[in-house]
Amino acid sequence: SSGFPPVCHVGCGATCLCGRSRRRTRLSELRVAVCRGPLATVLCLHGINLDMFGKRDAKTYGTATLEDIDSALTSLAAQLGVKIECYQTNHEGAMVERIHQAHADGTSAVMINAGAWTHYSYGIRDALDILRCPIIEVHMSNVHAREEFRQHSVISPIAKGVIAGFGLDSYLLGLRAAASSLSATKLSFSQLEESPQAC
Repeated sequence: SSGFPPVCHVGCGATCLCGRSRRRTRLSELRVAVCRGPLATVLCLHGINLDMFGKRDAKTYGTATLEDIDSALTSLAAQLGVKIECYQTNHEGAMVERIHQAHADGTSAVMINAGAWTHYSYGIRDALDILRCPIIEVHMSNVHAREEFRQHSVISPIAKGVIAGFGLDSYLLGLRAAASSLSATKLSFSQLEESPQAC
């Protein structure tokens, strides 16, 4: 009734279990049927010095401010049907405590740009490893084309994926990936097979 072509509810492009025909779609066009209930919460963590976006090295980081990034994420989250919470700190202990809070409150997914902490903070890495939700690592710049020390991440081994080098779009792509991952988890094939019209 929506006028959109039917797609597999988990975005794999295969024939839907409710008998609909095969359709393939890009991530940006994916329409996922989500059962009614509380919105999934994605936590976006901004690390050390990232409050200076828009003021530091525009050639590397662009001109978008942290407020611009958070505003763009909020708009996209509404389109994707998820809730976004953004947090920035320059204090490592405060970042660890915010991650602990995410574990306690049942946060659905975490996006993190840890800034320079990416390369050496085992404290933040270990806090993230406590979580049982998807972790998406994002970076404004292409860290692999920069100084050698920036090419190593202690977070990447525990992340579901890493997105880097697209400026503000790195965050938006990360949010899309997080939302898609959550939808795929929520709508398992067994659920669709048992009640294809439940959502």
